[in-house]
Amino acid sequence: DLPNTTQISCDDNYRSPQILCALINAWRLSARPINSKNPFKGEVPEFYRYSNERDLIKQTENAINKLLQRGFDAKDIVVLSGRGRQRSQLLALETLGQYRLQHFTGKYTVDGDPIWNEGEILVDSIYRFKGRSAAAVIISELDFSELTLVEKRKLFVGITRAQMSLSFVLTKQAEAVLAALVDN
Repeated sequence: DLPNTTQISCDDNYRSPQILCALINAWRLSARPINSKNPFKGEVPEFYRYSNERDLIKQTENAINKLLQRGFDAKDIVVLSGRGRQRSQLLALETLGQYRLQHFTGKYTVDGDPIWNEGEILVDSIYRFKGRSAAAVIISELDFSELTLVEKRKLFVGITRAQMSLSFVLTKQAEAVLAALVDN
């Protein structure tokens, strides 16, 4: 805190559909409840469970396919890794099934702009995608045994990136942790 400064807080969310704000509140991802100001009610997120690294790839591809079948364009779909850039299996891939993946190369132009490779589906880490949004978001590589403050922050940021549709690709263990929050 800086002396003689004014702090402004706003719990209103205009980007996320109402149902996603309700999910944030149900999982207690924010210290105070989030008020959805979006007129779009939204839809219940899709959940895809994976049990190993190979299954992770398959389930993430299934989530992409379902969104494409529903009418989303590939350029409107973003896959966000819950593992971060260094540990992500997805961010190391050039393709996922039949789709070429677009991701940050780790390099910058002389002006400091990030350099991206060519691809149909954007894949990024949750934190690198902060401040941006997409019509359809898939949060993948979620694997945790308890909902720590770090996991809460990642989920909050990831969920609030979705403008219309949200999917989760997570382990059975992570799914159980999240389900227990709703049951309580």
